[in-house]
Amino acid sequence: MTKYPYIVFIEKNSKQKCFPNKFYGVIITMPIPSFVLEKEFISIANLTKGSEKRKYKTTEVIFSSGSRCDYFFWLTQGTVKISIFSEDGNEKILGFHKNSLFGMDLWYKNSIAVVTATAYTDVELCPIAHDKMKKLIEENPKLGIPLVSYVSDIMRLMVFHAHSHIFLDAKTRVIDILYLYSQMGNDNGSQKNIYVTEQELADLAGISRVHVARILKELRQKDIISTSRHIITIFDEDRLFELCCF
Repeated sequence: MTKYPYIVFIEKNSKQKCFPNKFYGVIITMPIPSFVLEKEFISIANLTKGSEKRKYKTTEVIFSSGSRCDYFFWLTQGTVKISIFSEDGNEKILGFHKNSLFGMDLWYKNSIAVVTATAYTDVELCPIAHDKMKKLIEENPKLGIPLVSYVSDIMRLMVFHAHSHIFLDAKTRVIDILYLYSQMGNDNGSQKNIYVTEQELADLAGISRVHVARILKELRQKDIISTSRHIITIFDEDRLFELCCF
């Protein structure tokens, strides 16, 4: 039996590719991760009504890696990008937040941020101090379930990133990312439009923009996608899926 050095992520009730786990020789299936972490924390939304709101314009930094931050953030409007940077300034995008909490890596008071949070669109958010957040959880135990689910989503996404960069070649990484984006894209009949730039794909895959351009050209030549400024249209989602590691 062929052994593959990874666990395959699949989505329930959808196409599935199951492979044996290298270490245990058993089939393991998990949901495909999402680059957009979106949870409806209705309780937090209700409990933070009337609280301070902050607004950030697109590209404004909310907090940066290495800085101290004394708040969690409840995102009420817009999308926030989470990324890390190398010493020479290269960016690696980890994911996006929408209608959710972020800054959970700052659970401990006086924590130093390990990621950078940037407004991907214009955003409005509510900062929640550590003590207030802990009090909200103590007084509202039902918050526990969505919070655990949220942390699980983050863990799955981080495992996906680790697996991709350790085991996959650049072409497969880009194709996987395109497929994940297609699951969030806008349907246009039999096609799907995804709104992402070549540079953002490069930042997600950890490769150069030139390398991304070559991979996209190959997919265009196979009539799987077409590209225009900031838009990639998926013509053949089935063939794209076949090229994924999922």
